[in-house]
Amino acid sequence: MERTNKAIQLFKQQRKEFIAHLVHTRDRYFPNFQFFKPHKRFVFAFCRALLTQQHLLINCPPRIGKTETFRLLVIASLTFPNFKDLKILYVCYSDDLAANFSNLIKRVLEEDYELIEGKGKQNELQIAATNNYLYSRGIGGSITGRGFDIIIIDDLYKGWDDVRNPKYTQKLIDFYQVGLVTRLNNPQYGSIFCIMTRWTKQDFCNYLVKEQDFKNIKIPALNKNQESNFHPFKTTEDFLRIKEQIGALEFESLYQQNPLESIETYLTKEELNIIDPEEVPASPDVSFCIIDTTYKANSSSDFFALILYYKKDNKIYLVEALQKKLTAKEQEIFILDYLKSKNVYYVFVEEAGHGNYLIQKYKFRGLKPKNKNKEGRFLEAIPIIKQKLYIPRNQKLIIDYLITYPNVQNDDLIDCVSYLAQVEIASPNRKVVLNRSIENFL
Repeated sequence: MERTNKAIQLFKQQRKEFIAHLVHTRDRYFPNFQFFKPHKRFVFAFCRALLTQQHLLINCPPRIGKTETFRLLVIASLTFPNFKDLKILYVCYSDDLAANFSNLIKRVLEEDYELIEGKGKQNELQIAATNNYLYSRGIGGSITGRGFDIIIIDDLYKGWDDVRNPKYTQKLIDFYQVGLVTRLNNPQYGSIFCIMTRWTKQDFCNYLVKEQDFKNIKIPALNKNQESNFHPFKTTEDFLRIKEQIGALEFESLYQQNPLESIETYLTKEELNIIDPEEVPASPDVSFCIIDTTYKANSSSDFFALILYYKKDNKIYLVEALQKKLTAKEQEIFILDYLKSKNVYYVFVEEAGHGNYLIQKYKFRGLKPKNKNKEGRFLEAIPIIKQKLYIPRNQKLIIDYLITYPNVQNDDLIDCVSYLAQVEIASPNRKVVLNRSIENFL
């Protein structure tokens, strides 16, 4: 069938001129923005979506200049003199971000072009000379009464809270089906260009690839040689630093574009090593505690938490998990009494809340999270939980927490499990990171 979209026909004939215009636009308005290799891939992918009428999805890491590249592509498309009556829809996470996107473009173009702005609306603009038009909107925003030749989708998840909520992903799917794809002026010839970070195998990207037949291009942070694909915009050292901060599993998903299986919950009961209480060794090689102190005893969501572990033959046994509401003084008394009664040798305390005081006074080993994201820390500990950790079936509270996290109200005991990864990593060739023996301070 003969193609009817004149703007796209012209683009196909004059793509070299468009690329030259794009470079000129960059030099004119964003002289400090450099086209590194991944940004060039974005540009060529955008052109490919236009030329082949494919719906295209690019998966890439966060914060690598993709929104800036989009902005430049939109400005070049709006101002390319051979485009007439081209209608572009830009969709992102929120109306505020969408308005910021449009407002910056307005500020850039208003000196050189006559703009026709929507009546009292900050999220749309039109070039008077060409009638090319941009409308930007957040998720769920009204798009009725408008038609578009190109739809650009820019990262629709704000964070893990959105991703792990199946209702939110369904909201995105519904919005796509009802609010987006129906807005193409010509569904056969219109293009949808989406660029997003992968999260899980149940995220919105999965829907686009599996059910909407999007062409999928993946650009991981690190190549097969563990070198940055975004150098010099982001170096290998930059990405390795991020990997250390957020943990290997989360990095694999968000930065390497290999999505997690699911995060409705991270573990099932079948994945835990649940044993009879009698199987806990009476004479371990070493015993240690991990303690998470509280800030306020009257807080509804902050508990004092303590887990006692035994280690024997390279296996870790979770002997006892305790969670209590205690004041600062009560925490100190409880810890000392507990350590005496259980003959605990090594003590680890999180450097937060009342913990800093206890660490200084009793020379406990301090634990400072390498990964500031709680879920990231938990993800890092999952291999240890599955392969090394053995939990007596009478420890029902911690078992319930492990198989329902992150959907728990209190995560203090979870923190005491997550820190196992940090203890193990800190000294992989020893039974446990040595700390001052209890006899030295009691």
